[in-house]
Amino acid sequence: MTQLGSAFLSSIGAAFNSIPYPLFSSRNSNAAANSSNPALAAFESDMLAHLEGLKQAAENTHSHLDLDWLHKALLLVLFTHSSVAKTIPELELPLAEKDEKSINDYLDDSVKLLDVCNVLKESFADVERYQMLVQLALHCFDNKDSMNDKNLIRAKNILHECIEAMKKKDEELDRQGQQRSKLENCSSMLRRMGEKLTSPVSLDGSKAGSLLTAMYGAKAATIFVCGVVAAALLVKPRRPLPSLHLTSSYPSWASSMLRLQSKVKEEIDKKKAGASSSALLHELDCVHSEVKKLYIVLDKMLADKTSSASNREKMDEVRQSVGQLQGYAETLQKGMIPLENQIKELYRMLVSSRVALLGVFTHARN
Repeated sequence: MTQLGSAFLSSIGAAFNSIPYPLFSSRNSNAAANSSNPALAAFESDMLAHLEGLKQAAENTHSHLDLDWLHKALLLVLFTHSSVAKTIPELELPLAEKDEKSINDYLDDSVKLLDVCNVLKESFADVERYQMLVQLALHCFDNKDSMNDKNLIRAKNILHECIEAMKKKDEELDRQGQQRSKLENCSSMLRRMGEKLTSPVSLDGSKAGSLLTAMYGAKAATIFVCGVVAAALLVKPRRPLPSLHLTSSYPSWASSMLRLQSKVKEEIDKKKAGASSSALLHELDCVHSEVKKLYIVLDKMLADKTSSASNREKMDEVRQSVGQLQGYAETLQKGMIPLENQIKELYRMLVSSRVALLGVFTHARN
């Protein structure tokens, strides 16, 4: 192992140790038993384990579009990139021409994935700004004396801002003047990457076999999962989920990922077709649905001055809706924080791997 490789591993080892490895154990899979390369067998076994964990998690909650499932899916992505980093110091030079091309393609794609991370971080910030508006509205109901017309009108106006912000969330124009948000552009870039995804050939006989396998898994997992995260953060995606062009028979985890991709696409299409949903992300949809409900209740109550009894009923309805909204908003806020941290960690891993790979090649040439 080179000094560069040793320093690289020690600098990021703590971060890798914090990643579950894997979510479920499947070390006895056929892939592990049949492979002549233990490192490749272990990676494929753990990929299958993570994918099985994601399948089970969705079966338990009946959703691929909630924060808990997305958190588990990003654990898969981080696992694959930790595997890339761990195999870089073991890279044997010189490389075959096709292996060097695969590594150069990965370096090129990693720049695009860094852009994806930046767009996702901006989208998290958009949700946070929306959350701040929701909290301002809830602040109007902080004490018993807050149920007066002045506070109710203020709350209603802020809730209206929330509704308008959600309507305009994805309304951005591209250079051609077409309505297309950064998230839509991000999804399109991931889709093109998925269409160009090619499997490395004859890995067992390649000096770079372990690294190329990890890179292939990292690209496939990142394109798939980041595509789902981007779709979940959109209100009504205009374009389909980025799809991976994998050969279902190779590698061993490919068929599992394709089945999972199909399930996610079905759920996205169903939610897009539904008139009741405001956002694809379950927790954000719950918050916004309650925002609209509370706005309607306040609007009716402020317009209706008929009787005190009727007003008391509406006050009870307001308090109940405020309680629901507080709970939903807290769940959304708590769930978004680990997701944002995972995207930041993915960004850091991508940069670290690029630096390490370029360092290995520079060291070899010198």
